[in-house]
Amino acid sequence: MKTRVKSSIAGYVGNTLEYYDFSLYASFSPFIARHFFPAELSADLTLITLALAFFMRPIGAILFGYIGDIYGRKKAFGLPMVLVAVFTLSMAIIPSYHEIGILSSILLILARLGQGFCIGGEYGGAVVFTMEHQQNRSLGFIAGLMGSSVLLGNLLANILCFLFTLPMFPESFWRIPFIIGASVGLVGAWVRLKAEESPEFHFDPNHHKVPLLVVIKQYPLSIVRVMACSGLSGLLGTFTFVYLNFFLVNNLAWPINTSLGLSTCGLLIAFITAPLIGLLNQRYSPLKVMNLCCLACVLTIPVVFYCIASNQTLPIVIAMLSFSILVGTCWGSINLLIFKSFPVEVRYTGVAFCDSIGRILFSAPIPYICNTVYANSAGSDYQNMLSGVVVSGIVLLILTMLNFGRFLRISRFDTMPLKQA
Repeated sequence: MKTRVKSSIAGYVGNTLEYYDFSLYASFSPFIARHFFPAELSADLTLITLALAFFMRPIGAILFGYIGDIYGRKKAFGLPMVLVAVFTLSMAIIPSYHEIGILSSILLILARLGQGFCIGGEYGGAVVFTMEHQQNRSLGFIAGLMGSSVLLGNLLANILCFLFTLPMFPESFWRIPFIIGASVGLVGAWVRLKAEESPEFHFDPNHHKVPLLVVIKQYPLSIVRVMACSGLSGLLGTFTFVYLNFFLVNNLAWPINTSLGLSTCGLLIAFITAPLIGLLNQRYSPLKVMNLCCLACVLTIPVVFYCIASNQTLPIVIAMLSFSILVGTCWGSINLLIFKSFPVEVRYTGVAFCDSIGRILFSAPIPYICNTVYANSAGSDYQNMLSGVVVSGIVLLILTMLNFGRFLRISRFDTMPLKQA
């Protein structure tokens, strides 16, 4: 019992702090656009840099996944926390574009790529490490808690961003949350080093298999479904708490602290929803919950865009807070699905790599796609709904991928024993 509690704390706290650091860039994206990029290209370059970090995640997933599957979970997911703290601190001390020109943009991009590399190996490792310590009867709830840890990291980033953008503080104070993130990241790394190794992991000195190759050759269905699960959660979170925040500030001229206040309320709703959905998944199929979530998203995303584009405060608030429930529902379900999709021998690599690819395909381009579609469809509110239709189409693709096994008459999502070579 004591070991399970310690592992849960280590996974939860570490994941929260890691995603706090990673989310600061998104929360402060309007400031970053203003301080680190030339004015005429600031919006596009800020969103492109946001997307580029996702492309580093598979590289981190491959490296740390290999270490985690061959040498142990504990060794693999402590180091990323230390590294991401370093990259977060660097963002706080890089001079602005007005001071050193294009070098400022380059240094910021490199720091963001470093964050993406670390997150690629961290999230999957945290899920695997924490859930391997649990008993089956509590897996659903723990899976929901791990989803809420990501949302809590985003929530903390938003709260600090909201506080440090209030009129009482100088604008230069926006760098302070990055310094705080770097400091607490080291605390999270220390907590993880104190945890015990996963009881399911067993070191084998004669293990010569490359985990990634095993995953690709033997578990193609799991790859598709984990990519869909992670892609949906990333899409909903990025759309709701990154793009809409950016949109309200840059397109509708909302004060950044007002926009952050709204997204903070939405994150709080999602944070509360995720573990409740985790409890629900202990009684009902999480795949069915995800399917219903997808269908609800397809129907509501165009409506959300219509409300946002109307620039009326009440519809915007209702739309964003209501949609946050769907974000929490998704994050409360995905971890149980992705954890069960690979056997212990290749679980770290499978979860981390497929999670990273899913976020590249469905999370990274969303802000840029929505911003581009909106910019080229300016006009009535109905024309502005085109972005919502595009995003709904992507969710339909994800829904198809989630149910791909059923089309092949393969209904199981649980892991199968590792096949013999």
